[in-house]
Amino acid sequence: MEIIILGATGSIGKSTLDVIRAHPEQFHILGIAAHSNFKELKKIADEFNVPNIAIEDDNAYLKLRESYENDKSKHIYGGKNGILELASIKADLVVAAIAGINGLMPTVQALKSSKKIALANKEALICGGHLLKLIALEYDAEIIPIDSEHNSAYQLIHHENHASIKKLTLTASGGAFIDMAASDMVNITPEQAVKHPNWSMGAKVSVDSATLVNKGLELIEAYYLFNLKPNQLDAVIHRSSIVHSVVDFVDGTTLMNMYNPHMIVPISHALSLGERLELNHAHFDILRDSHKLEFEAVDYIRFPGFKAAVDVIKTENQSCMIAYNAANEFAVDAFLKGKAKFTDIPKIINEVLDGFNSAHINDFDDIIELDIKIKAKCKEIVTEGVI
Repeated sequence: MEIIILGATGSIGKSTLDVIRAHPEQFHILGIAAHSNFKELKKIADEFNVPNIAIEDDNAYLKLRESYENDKSKHIYGGKNGILELASIKADLVVAAIAGINGLMPTVQALKSSKKIALANKEALICGGHLLKLIALEYDAEIIPIDSEHNSAYQLIHHENHASIKKLTLTASGGAFIDMAASDMVNITPEQAVKHPNWSMGAKVSVDSATLVNKGLELIEAYYLFNLKPNQLDAVIHRSSIVHSVVDFVDGTTLMNMYNPHMIVPISHALSLGERLELNHAHFDILRDSHKLEFEAVDYIRFPGFKAAVDVIKTENQSCMIAYNAANEFAVDAFLKGKAKFTDIPKIINEVLDGFNSAHINDFDDIIELDIKIKAKCKEIVTEGVI
């Protein structure tokens, strides 16, 4: 199977490479892409003999091209257009793992070129919404979710009649500060926030997990991915991260998907197209670990960022969903750079939501333009100290 990995140097990209290392006879990496880490990208290209390499940062592109100056077997692509060129190469499967709104257009291009997309970039679906689904339909492409909760739900309901689904519940660990007094959260530092109790993740996703905005984004993603209504979506706190999703059916049946938390499990499922690959990963022991199967309701007071997502989903308004995502992207970046407090993140989100609930979304350019406007408004809020 020929694979392209968009976002090869990130957390999802690295886990994807681990799966491929375990089953080298089944996969050939046709192309890889990254934002700026050219040393890591070159290391991957050399290890897996990758012929097509793309990097967005201009300086990194020059260094990468220079390093392969005498190697005519490598095709080097640079800039945003270079990423799109790589995404346009036909492959059996494309892993779409470029973080944030920057991953939207490469995902669109990959849908047009390849038949199956293993989607880790939740922002692409949240912002692209029905437009992304229409592209998939037009080009007869399939979106296979690669993040743990949605891949779990995909396995449970992919072959089910959607009319039989009563409710889909996603689980959340609660993040690093689940037991911290709300009054103490104002003092949380970026160094504390990027440490997740159960998962090995990137900085932005770890912060999203701590605010529970990540679960809000995932509910929006599930809304589009599985064509469900707001009243069919829910989330609960499950601290051990063993159960990843729960599906209730209209006949009273409830199905759960569970495994000990590690991203190689959902990634291997997506890469193997449903054929189970043997993994060196500890199985859940039902007799030893059944005490870990505990669940709690989400506290809206403790997690106002999640509550905002619930309200956004109820509107079924794409511009509101784009605003939620864009405001969070800006707020988390500001927090990580020391320009905003941890508790400012949901405040920034709520501050901008009302102002962008009536934008008209006709194409992908409208989405990118709206994202830019929302982030400009967020910058104004932070700069002027409105929050």
